[in-house]
Amino acid sequence: MRRRVFASSCLLALTLASAAPAAAATASLVADLATGPNLPFHLDESLFTVAGKALFLADGEVLWTSDGTTAGTEPFFDVCAEEACQNSAMALGVAGRSLFITAGDRLWATDGTRAGTVSLAPPGIRRDSFTLTSKHLFFHACSSEECALWKSDGTVAGTVRVGKTDLDYLFPVGDSVFFVHSKLGSGLEIDELWHADAGAA
Repeated sequence: MRRRVFASSCLLALTLASAAPAAAATASLVADLATGPNLPFHLDESLFTVAGKALFLADGEVLWTSDGTTAGTEPFFDVCAEEACQNSAMALGVAGRSLFITAGDRLWATDGTRAGTVSLAPPGIRRDSFTLTSKHLFFHACSSEECALWKSDGTVAGTVRVGKTDLDYLFPVGDSVFFVHSKLGSGLEIDELWHADAGAA
């Protein structure tokens, strides 16, 4: 497992929304994320909202959840404990009720709890081929036999192959995607525009 670094120099502060006038609003320290001697500690730039709580990655591998209180702010899953990460984990964003995370050649989805954090995808995921729609994640994955377009609703059962094809670009529209597929024809490279919706399988 990679080292966990929780240094006293890094603080997480969240400002909770209220109906009070702006002049009365306050910011309060939620948690000092660090208690150990190791430096540096890194809080990833993005916080995401799932089921009314803030989720974020710390030090590129540990998932945290916060409800805006000290007692409700805690780590709940170490992505790199499940698999030695050659690179830091990366939060892709929220679709439906799940935050999607990629680490190495693994894809994860979480609802903000340890029990609700699952590994989804086949090996060989291309990190630059993910697109979020309103309720799904579409992504391109390659195995030793083939490359294909996949979609996921954040569950193992709902992570399925949409079609066997290589593709170049993914464009989200509503809960569907358009993508470009290139092929050779008459000695020339021809671009084809394709469409896949969330109901495709």
